[in-house]
Amino acid sequence: MSTSTGNKFKVFAETGDIMGFEVRVINEERRLVIGELDTGEGCVLPFGQVNIDRLDNLREPHGEQAGTTFDVRILDAYSDSRSRRRILVSERAVEDRVFHQHIDRNTAESDVVPTNVVPPEVLANARQKAAQNHTIRGVVVGDAPGGGKRVDIGKFVAILSREDLCGVSADSLRKGVAVKVKFKLVSENGITLTRKGVA
Repeated sequence: MSTSTGNKFKVFAETGDIMGFEVRVINEERRLVIGELDTGEGCVLPFGQVNIDRLDNLREPHGEQAGTTFDVRILDAYSDSRSRRRILVSERAVEDRVFHQHIDRNTAESDVVPTNVVPPEVLANARQKAAQNHTIRGVVVGDAPGGGKRVDIGKFVAILSREDLCGVSADSLRKGVAVKVKFKLVSENGITLTRKGVA
């Protein structure tokens, strides 16, 4: 399989990544294609996120079956309450920069672009606030790998790792809960947050 994320080998898929996807099982009843990413991780591709022409081929008795490969974008990647890795992918979103509407409908409404490329205006604003050591308010939109949280900070989803919760229980930061944070690292490839020094 070809890796679409460049020369850097990735061990875990992250939201926004584009990767190769290999079909393993086609589940007509649940309307899902179950497959494997370049990272070796299992993932699910809902029928609604498959390009229409490919979906027709997948349904053909002698069409594309297990072993078929194509590129997908990671819509969501997280660990559930039992620490099992869950990954949702889309073929249709490969060409889309903005695809937050595909994510869980319970996600807090915003203009979030959950990708690993930070929009320029978000990057400039975050760098300014980080330089001034400002505290900002974000909204928890889900779990992050390693026991952290994904936080909507306005037009971007940043990561608050378990180490940076600073005394706050991860269980108390459920989806939709507001949280005060500061910027830890800001780059065009992503933003991380911390609660260190937050009153």
